[in-house]
Amino acid sequence: MKKGVFFVFLLTVLVLVSCNSKDSTGANEPMKVEVLLEMPEKADPGEKVEISALVTQGTEAVEDADRVLFEIWENGKKDEGKMIEYTKNDRGNYRIDHVFESAGVYYVQVHVDARNMHVMPKKKIIVGDVEDSDSTEEDDDSEHHH
Repeated sequence: MKKGVFFVFLLTVLVLVSCNSKDSTGANEPMKVEVLLEMPEKADPGEKVEISALVTQGTEAVEDADRVLFEIWENGKKDEGKMIEYTKNDRGNYRIDHVFESAGVYYVQVHVDARNMHVMPKKKIIVGDVEDSDSTEEDDDSEHHH
């Protein structure tokens, strides 16, 4: 008798595990939260730049994100980067104004926690008259080690 009970238990566990697997696209799964990071590709030192993240889920704007932080760092100096909390939220469009003090190649990555999902798109901005030849080091590695 015990063997039968154990088998049923094992089957139940297997069914539960397969329901929770990440790549199943069941109809009842919540839609992905998407973040559109928008900002100019170039700016001048000392110029105020608007950086915005439009957070949506399906066709709906997400106005209740748990956290929206803009991480800004100069190429090669991620450790010295700054985390800036959004200052304006206009129907799911979270924005900050930022002044890049000195010329260089910078990265902006927005960290959005909303509806139990974490999304973090990243963009590059060139400030002032600088060569953008050496900015490959951030492009692959920063997405994955979280």
